[in-house]
Amino acid sequence: MWRNIASNAITLLILAVLGLAILVGWGQRQFTGPGPLEEAIYFEVPRGATIRTVSRDLTAAGAISSDAIFRIGADYTEMSDDLKFGTYEIPAGASMEEILAIVTKAGAAAFRYVAEYVIGVSEANLRAIAARAEQYGLQTAMLEHIGSGYEDLHQDLKIGRNSAWQQFTLGFCTGDNAAQYYWIDDNDPTVKMGKQTRFLRHYFRYIRRDAVRIEAIASNPAFDPLAFVNADGRYTAVVKTTTGAEFSVQSLPAGTYGVYYTLFNETETDRPDLEVTLTEAGSLRAAIPGAGLVTIYQKDLPSAAAPAGQTEARSTPRKQPCP
Repeated sequence: MWRNIASNAITLLILAVLGLAILVGWGQRQFTGPGPLEEAIYFEVPRGATIRTVSRDLTAAGAISSDAIFRIGADYTEMSDDLKFGTYEIPAGASMEEILAIVTKAGAAAFRYVAEYVIGVSEANLRAIAARAEQYGLQTAMLEHIGSGYEDLHQDLKIGRNSAWQQFTLGFCTGDNAAQYYWIDDNDPTVKMGKQTRFLRHYFRYIRRDAVRIEAIASNPAFDPLAFVNADGRYTAVVKTTTGAEFSVQSLPAGTYGVYYTLFNETETDRPDLEVTLTEAGSLRAAIPGAGLVTIYQKDLPSAAAPAGQTEARSTPRKQPCP
């Protein structure tokens, strides 16, 4: 009798282990297999959200089939505490595993919370906005200011740490009042470039989306530089100057660079850029004949994205008068 009991117990144990293995395998397939979404959605992870609330919201949104399996998978991979607040794009058919990667440290937010201001502010308030945004991990943006020009943009980038910036609108039927980049004269219906656009395009043309600002310092107080590394690894420096000067830019990676400048006392809008090639990392020498903006931008794609570092501009003021 005891032999039969032991045999039955072993059989039940085998069946239980087999059933558990089947259950684990099914759960793993549910976690890694295609999800139920038929089209992409945007999903928000609020600040302070937990894996329980996120899994429940994902189930309600139809992105996952089981909040329990999602939580178990997050606990097993030790990613339950890695949630990052933001709004994320969840692609159609995304698995629970892929969604977990998107909403944690492995993902990138489709939209981030941004501290926006739409009018000019004092330097003190601008610094306060930047400090508060940095404290809470936010980006900043100046998204509407009639009359703003390159001076405001330069300061908003340097002090306000802006990730987005614009005047009032792209174009409008009015005078050239620095509210739009292009204006249309009702008496002469042709599109004309605004006087500030000549300078603003130094930033818009060469500093591209997802660029990262790096430190830039100048030995000459007449030079005010901003430097960036674009997402493709190319370096760009925009320098505001109050005088003409010869200058050098240090610590650039090897490559071919364009040097483009616009003078404050010029009326023309286009000027061909110069081309300088550095065969090895080092110093680039160029010049601007008068006060204005000068941009040094890398033209060729580097073989590998160069690490962000520090760029230094050194300059020697010209003795001859500006043209």
